[in-house]
Amino acid sequence: MKPKLFIILLTACILGSKDLKAQVGKGLFVGGGLGLLIENGKRTTKARNTNTEVELPETTSFSITPRAGYFFSDNWGVGIMASWKTTSATSKETGNLTRTRSASDWEIDLIVRHAKQLNGSDFYIVGDLLLGIGWGSSSVKEQKVNTTTVTVTDGPSRTTISLDFVPGILYFPTPKIGLEAGLGNLLSFSNTTLKSKTSNSETTESYNQFKILNITSLQFTFGLNYYFSR
Repeated sequence: MKPKLFIILLTACILGSKDLKAQVGKGLFVGGGLGLLIENGKRTTKARNTNTEVELPETTSFSITPRAGYFFSDNWGVGIMASWKTTSATSKETGNLTRTRSASDWEIDLIVRHAKQLNGSDFYIVGDLLLGIGWGSSSVKEQKVNTTTVTVTDGPSRTTISLDFVPGILYFPTPKIGLEAGLGNLLSFSNTTLKSKTSNSETTESYNQFKILNITSLQFTFGLNYYFSR
C-alpha cells in the first residue's frame, strides 16, 4: 500500500469509523522512543554519453524522546514529550578536504491524543496533536587529509515553534505495555528563527513552513509506553 493511501486510511479511522471502539482506559502512562539512522551511498547523474557518480555524505542521526501522559477518558488523553536529536554528516570535498556538518536539537511538546480500538482487537488507531517549541545549534568542521589542522565554524542557532498532527498505530502485547508506530507529521506548521553572530554583528532571519501530506518528509517512528491503570 502506498504511504499516502495508508495515511488517508489512518486519518479516516481517527475521525470516527463506526466499527471502532474505545477502551484504552483512564490512567497514567510513561515511556518514550529511541531512533538511529545511518546512511551513505552514491548518486548517479545520467547525461547523453556519460554518467557522473557523486558520493553522498555519510550521515548518522540519533534521537531519544521520553514522554508521559494521562488518559482522562477511555479514548482521550494529554501528555508532554521531550526530544533530543543529534545529526552528523561527513562528506569528502575537492582539495583533499573532509567536511563534517553537525547539528543538535532539543524540543518540548504538549500532546493531545485520541485513540480508537480496532474491531475489538489489541490494536488501536491513534492521532496526536502536538504543540512544540525547539532549540538547535549547528557547526561545520573542515580538515584536510593527512593533516591535523581543523577549522570549526559555528552555524546559526535555531528556535522553532510548531503545530503537528501525527497518526499512528498502538498495539498492546500485554495489558500494561503499549508498542507504538508512527508515520511522522501528516500536517505540519512551523515558524523558525535563525540567529547568526559574528565578531561585530548579529543577523536574524525568520520563515514559516506549512506542509500537508508531504510524503518525502515522512519517517517511521517507534516507541514503548507503560500504562499503570490497565
